[in-house]
Amino acid sequence: MNQTPEEYLKLYKLCWNPDPDVRTPINKIFTKLGKMSDSNNEQTNNNISSVISNDGFGSLFIPDNL
Repeated sequence: MNQTPEEYLKLYKLCWNPDPDVRTPINKIFTKLGKMSDSNNEQTNNNISSVISNDGFGSLFIPDNL
């Protein structure tokens, strides 16, 4: 897929190796996926915080005094 992050592509290729002795063990795959997921979640949270702190949603809030 065109928008698949490079780190995921590398991991997929390690899993596809036809030689089972060369493939990455499943426990390491899970660890890597967990770290990638945590990293992606942190980046998403940072992006959301940036939008909010830059007043990107300021016009969406309704004042209490209406």
